[in-house]
Amino acid sequence: MLFVFAASVFWIGFCLGTGEMETDVEAGLRGFTLILWSILLEALPFVMLGTIISSLIQVYVTEDMLLKIMPDNNFMRLVFAALIGLIFPVCECAIIPITRGLLKKGMPTGPAIAFMLATPIVNPIVLLSTYNAFPTLSQMMPMRAACGFIGAIVIGALVSRAKNKTVLKETGEPKECACGCEHSHGEAVCCVSEHSHTGETNGKWNALKAVLAHTNAELQSVGMYLIFGAVIAATMQMAVPTSVLTGIGGGRITSIVVMMALAFVLSLCSEADAFVASTFLLQFSGASVLAFLIVGPMVDIKNMLMMLGSFRRGFVARLILTILLVCFILALIASFILGGGYA
Repeated sequence: MLFVFAASVFWIGFCLGTGEMETDVEAGLRGFTLILWSILLEALPFVMLGTIISSLIQVYVTEDMLLKIMPDNNFMRLVFAALIGLIFPVCECAIIPITRGLLKKGMPTGPAIAFMLATPIVNPIVLLSTYNAFPTLSQMMPMRAACGFIGAIVIGALVSRAKNKTVLKETGEPKECACGCEHSHGEAVCCVSEHSHTGETNGKWNALKAVLAHTNAELQSVGMYLIFGAVIAATMQMAVPTSVLTGIGGGRITSIVVMMALAFVLSLCSEADAFVASTFLLQFSGASVLAFLIVGPMVDIKNMLMMLGSFRRGFVARLILTILLVCFILALIASFILGGGYA
């Protein structure tokens, strides 16, 4: 479904008329399809990667394995979860299905959210792209990494204090997975790794079927929300010109708020957003650009709808408000280091 929709969008944009005879409607539709295609093109490879990793976790990782590697101390669990992103080169498009897989396997909610929020910011590809995008502002890369890391831990700690019984949304995933076992609660949690199958070839085949079954279920669930999010993000970009937002971002506080809103609307991939953010340095302060760089990977339009496909609505609403508040405070503090415009 996801690939058919993306191909259809590309075909529509390609077939529309160009040149002097192109009408305003055709030009607007072409612009919309190009923005939508670029969002989907950025996201699709990482969504595929995320669903495959999530499926591998479901099949091969047990609760005992997670408990063995997780520290006993609650705070150190948050730190450990946020640090995993340093060796996990995935962006925010892939991280939600992975996080859902970890939660299904019994990872505590706080560390799982810390992992989900930190990884798209502190992973090596994002840090390298940020370093290259700001050659004249060397503080931006370490500031982005520090704020992303600290923010993820703080948000994870706040989520942990909420003591939610369950944050995962009930899905329509099949109760019977590829291993042939019945599972409860509507979750396709596979137990291939816990069985002693007769014959190595048979065991490998069952494991492969389980991974494919979980990948298909994850793609159907996440893909629908990715499409909705991409359509809304493209619509917002066409309806709300960037000049409107840049025109109201002069002060220390307003510039941070505007850039946070811009990050939410543009829905850029965290591995490419630094190059877009660097173009705003002429109109906005370093701190507000930093706010753009830490808010976008944590929550944007497509990301929000993908979260709604995995987590309960009340939890998503509280999580987004917490993210925005924590990121605003971090950017405000950073404004005294990077410069923040006028108070």
